[in-house]
Amino acid sequence: MAVESQPIVVSQSTEVFVWGGGKVTPRIIDVFKDDKAAAQISCSKNHYAVVTVEKELFTWTSSHGQSSMVGQLGHGDVAAYKNPKKVESLEGIPVKQVACGEEFTICLADDGTLYSFGGDYYGCLAQDTEEQVLSPTPITQFDYTISQVSTGDCHVVVLTQCGKVFSWGCGEFGRLGNGSEDDSSVPQLVMLPVKQRIESVAAGPDCTFLITSSGKLLACGNNEHNKLGLNSEIRGITKRKAKVCYDTPCQHSMAVVKHLRNNRITQISSGPTHTAVITNFGQLLTFGNNKYGQLGLGDFREHPGINLVSGVLAGRKVTQVACGDNFTVIATNDNQVFACGSCKDGRLGIAVCTQNIALPRPIFGSLHAVPSICSSYWGTILVADKVLSQKTISSSGATKSLTSIPDEDGPFSGEEAASPASSTCMMMSSTPAWVKQEFQEAGASNLPVPSLPDIPGLKLNLGSLKETTSPTGEFLPNSENADSVFVSKIEDFAVDDTDAKNNNISESTIEILDKLTARVKYLESENLRLTADNTKQKKVILQLVTRLEGVDPEFESWSSSQQLA
Repeated sequence: MAVESQPIVVSQSTEVFVWGGGKVTPRIIDVFKDDKAAAQISCSKNHYAVVTVEKELFTWTSSHGQSSMVGQLGHGDVAAYKNPKKVESLEGIPVKQVACGEEFTICLADDGTLYSFGGDYYGCLAQDTEEQVLSPTPITQFDYTISQVSTGDCHVVVLTQCGKVFSWGCGEFGRLGNGSEDDSSVPQLVMLPVKQRIESVAAGPDCTFLITSSGKLLACGNNEHNKLGLNSEIRGITKRKAKVCYDTPCQHSMAVVKHLRNNRITQISSGPTHTAVITNFGQLLTFGNNKYGQLGLGDFREHPGINLVSGVLAGRKVTQVACGDNFTVIATNDNQVFACGSCKDGRLGIAVCTQNIALPRPIFGSLHAVPSICSSYWGTILVADKVLSQKTISSSGATKSLTSIPDEDGPFSGEEAASPASSTCMMMSSTPAWVKQEFQEAGASNLPVPSLPDIPGLKLNLGSLKETTSPTGEFLPNSENADSVFVSKIEDFAVDDTDAKNNNISESTIEILDKLTARVKYLESENLRLTADNTKQKKVILQLVTRLEGVDPEFESWSSSQQLA
C-alpha cells in the first residue's frame, strides 16, 4: 500500500558571510536576517551588493574600496558606507538581480528594466550624462526585456528574454564579442557562431562567457594563460597526447570552447588569471594560471589544458564556484566550502594560513547549504541557508510531527558546541515571527519528551546502574547483568513491602511491577537517544580534528596515535 506523501513546511534562516581584503575569517553580516534575508549577491574590488527576498537593494563598501567611491553605491553621494545601506531611490521598484563592476553597478528590476549608477568610464552606464551617476538611473536604449545581467571590471553583458545577447563598455581584448576592440557606450548585439539558444551570460574581469541550452561554452576576450580554454593543447581530462601548442592571445568574437564540447556546462566563474566551470555531473574543471595553486590540482606547476579537480572533491558534487584574484572558492552538495590558491589578505577565509594552498581545503565545517558565492579580486561574499525546523502537516491541517535540527558545528572556529536542548532553544528563539505564527495556526506542537515513571518504594538509583553501562557510557538495560540488577532491586523491594512479606501478591505490587517495566522501556529509549547523541559528538570531534590536522602537523601525529577515526 502506497504511503501518501504529506506536505512539509521548512523553517530556515539565511545568513551572509564576507571575508578577504584583510578580513582573515568569514564574518557574518547581521543585517540580512528574517525579512531582509539575501536572495542574490554580487561584489567587486570596491563594493558589495545584496538583493533581499523583499526585492530591496543594499550596498556598502569593501575594506579596500573606501577611497574609490564614485557613486557606485547608489545613495546619491560618494560617501563610503561601511555597513549595508538600502538604496532608497529604488523604493517601490522590485529588484531581482544586481551586478557589480569595478566602479559602477547595474541592477535589473522585475519588469526587465535596467538601472545603472557609478562611474561612467568606458560608457559602462549606457547613459548620455556626465561621468558620475550617483543614483540608479534607467537605461532606455533597449527595445527588449532583459532577463539577466553580468558585469566585468569595465564592461556589461545582458541576455534578453528572447535569447539575444548585448554588450557595451570597454572593448579591450575583444571582450564585447563584436569583432573589434572598440569601446562602446551603446548596447551592441553580439553575433553568435551557433544557432542554439543562450541560457546564461557570465562576464569575467576582461572576458565574456555564454552557456547555450545544450551546455556548450562560448568565449571571447583576454585568453592570457589560456583562461578562455581556447588554446590547442589538451591535458588533464583526456588521454590523447598534446598537439602542437597554439596560443590564442585574445578572441575578438564569440568562439566555441571546443575542448569542452563533450561536457555539459552548467555554471562558470572567471577571475583575472583563471577560470572554473561546473558540469551537469557536478565535476569541477579549471584552466588558466596556476602560479598560486588556484586550479586546485595539488601543485603550483603550469597546466596548459583543461583540468579535472579531484582529490578532496572526489565523490562530491560541486554546486557553486567563484574565482577571485589567484584563488578559488568551492561549495559542494554535502554543504562544505573549500578554498585554494593565494592566501594573501585573507582571501581563503582560513584563520591560520601562512602559505598558498594548492589543494582545496575546507574553510569551515558547516551544516549550511550554500546557494550562492561571489568572489572578486581579494574579497568573497557567500549566502548560507540553515534549516531551523521542519514539520509535516496532515490533510486535516494538524501537525503530525515537528523536528528541530540542532547545529552540530558552528560556521566559525571558536564557536562552542551546544547541547541538543540548548541548540533547540536557540533555534526556536531565532525563528522569525511569521514562521512561529504559521506553526501556531497549523496546530504545531513539539515532540513529547518521555518522563521517568515514579515507582514508590523502589530504591533504584543511578549508582546501581554503573555495572550496566558500556565503556562508551551507553545504557545496556537488555543485558544479562542489567536483568540481574533489576531482579535484585525487586527482591529488595519485596523485603520492604508488607504484602510481599506475607507471600501475597497484591494489586499494588502488580501496579509497581508495571511501572518498573515502563522504566525499563524508558531506559531502552534513553539508550537509543544517548547512542545517537554520542554519534553526533563523534562527528563534531572528527570535523574539528580534520580542521586542526590541516594547520598543525604535531596535532596530526597525535590524532593518528589516538585512533580518533
